Amino acid sequence: MIRIALIFVSFLTVLSITSCGFIDELLGGMSGNGLKSPTYTLSIGYEYQGNEIAGIGSPIIFWVMPLDNSGEVQDDPYNPDGPPLRKELYAYAPYGTLSAEIEQGDYAILAFVDDNGDGSLNLGDFYVVYDRRSIADISMDKVELFGNRSVYVWFDDSYSWHAVFIREPRESQIVYDSFWAHGGFLGVEVSEVLVHIEGGPGYPASIDHENGYWQFFVDVTPLSSGKYHDLTVVARDSSGNTIDSYSVQFYY
Repeated sequence: MIRIALIFVSFLTVLSITSCGFIDELLGGMSGNGLKSPTYTLSIGYEYQGNEIAGIGSPIIFWVMPLDNSGEVQDDPYNPDGPPLRKELYAYAPYGTLSAEIEQGDYAILAFVDDNGDGSLNLGDFYVVYDRRSIADISMDKVELFGNRSVYVWFDDSYSWHAVFIREPRESQIVYDSFWAHGGFLGVEVSEVLVHIEGGPGYPASIDHENGYWQFFVDVTPLSSGKYHDLTVVARDSSGNTIDSYSVQFYY
């Protein structure tokens, strides 16, 4: 199964889609004075308005992930190459409210529809990062929990999970000159990222494997002005097999 990382430009966070069961008590910890940190009730009101059917065999799973002092999602100390440290909450209806007792601190929340019921975040699963963000966004909204708190999570089928994505240009962005396209890729299986303009041949992007980052200089001089153009990136493994692709349109 493909392992993937959720990378925000400001935070360089790491997630994974490897299968794993409910992780209990991993959010517990010790404060500097040796006492357990206080816990508070985090209530999540949620609504999913997509085409998947949320139920016993296909729950909506919430990952409540503690952030460190740098704003980064934390590795699971017992499985650093696997899923992040998190509290998992399960919902079996398309809307409702659920809650958990969680230690004080800053958190990120990711929700997804587990359509095959395997407990994993897989390519193509519909998801959202609180608040209404995708992995292609350059920032995320953290939840500061220093008392009982309620948040609301709404999502539909706008975002499906990808192993490669584009941050620049954004969908329908206007460009006036040649530019650097860039984005991220997720997983150790990704060996190269190819960039296609207007469905043309793929050219290799410069990639940073350590940070899951790619960039490519887009020369717009051969393109017709005053119209939309397609930009597609394709992630491939070391054998040349396609893992995933992602596309946007920009206006030049």
